[in-house]
Amino acid sequence: MKHLLKYAFIIFLSVITLMLISCSNKKENDSKYYVSLQGNDANNGKINSPFRTIKKGTSVLTAGDTLIIKPGNYGYEYAIKINKNGTKELPIVIMAEKKGAVTLNGPRKEGEVDGPDSLEDGTNGSAIIIGNVSYVVIDGLHITNYLIGIDVGIWNDNLLKETEIKNKPHNVTIKNCTFEQNGKDGIQVFRVDSVLITNCTFISDFVMEKEDGESYPNAVQDYGCNFYSSTGSIVEDCYFFGAANQALSFKEGDKDCIARRNIFEGALYTAIYFGQNKIVDNNEENKNPSCKNLLAEYNIVRGAKGFRVKSPIRADNVINAIIRNNYFEGFDKTGLTSGINIFDEAKGKIEIYNNIVAFSVDKEKSAGIGIADNLAIATKLNIHNNTFYHLAKDISGNLRSDDIYEKNIT
Repeated sequence: MKHLLKYAFIIFLSVITLMLISCSNKKENDSKYYVSLQGNDANNGKINSPFRTIKKGTSVLTAGDTLIIKPGNYGYEYAIKINKNGTKELPIVIMAEKKGAVTLNGPRKEGEVDGPDSLEDGTNGSAIIIGNVSYVVIDGLHITNYLIGIDVGIWNDNLLKETEIKNKPHNVTIKNCTFEQNGKDGIQVFRVDSVLITNCTFISDFVMEKEDGESYPNAVQDYGCNFYSSTGSIVEDCYFFGAANQALSFKEGDKDCIARRNIFEGALYTAIYFGQNKIVDNNEENKNPSCKNLLAEYNIVRGAKGFRVKSPIRADNVINAIIRNNYFEGFDKTGLTSGINIFDEAKGKIEIYNNIVAFSVDKEKSAGIGIADNLAIATKLNIHNNTFYHLAKDISGNLRSDDIYEKNIT
């Protein structure tokens, strides 16, 4: 009898285990949707009945769902919206089944800088729009020839001041994606916190335009990526190539953001910009908010064939910044001739150390670190242990007696 009870108990446990495994598999399968060029939007989106468009696929997603996109060129899909929240444990994931094998190809014509910026339904010319939502992951897409590749932001609250925004969206991850020849931005982030951009590639060529009868260069993909009023965001392990005007820019009100372990080959003007957009005057309504507590470390900035970097890194409308352990070379002979440029609206503590700045195109004119003559009195510079090579001088500008300054290695 005891043996029968023992066997019955074992059988009972086995049945329960099989039921739990079955429920787990069912739950996992229920949370996955698929898109294929051979699919149909009238399908249910499951593996044997995939959707045809990515826009249809994203429209059904809720927390914990994953949209898997089969390889192929999906052509011109625009304003693909993600407007539902994931959670920390159950994010919403949109991913290529094979990284880099899913292409979205916009209508921007060869030679156009911007492409379409307003469409019939009132949206802008973005491939993907991540609205006022949190915990979203985009993985492995190739986006080219749009106005903006991925647009992340609270666009309905454009006119609200930062202090009036409650429950800012946060935790958006964009990884393993390629942004190529988009007219304005590869990625634009507006008032979204804790955005992680990692292992992405940004490729930008340039076109020659005419102004008053003279040709001048203008970038296609004006920015690789830029941020407005974002806190705690990180750009790391990315590759930027070509002639973006600003490859990576933290613009207005960004705080506690990091640029780390990125490689920049060429930039029409600036590779990394801390505090772009100056304070225009003393009128509170016109002031662009300062960035605060920004960090650039372990980045490599160098020229590429046909693309020189005029200004590897700039710090302007920023309060407190650290620039350390970076390598800069091959910057151009223009008015911006320094590897690291500190402009007049940089404030607080600016620390620059353990960088290597080398090989200016015009070594007779350039400096390793350029410092504005009219830098704010409240600014404290801490510059030490940098290495300079093939430059006209280590540091330009007038260092004041109240600056903290330690001898540089030359």
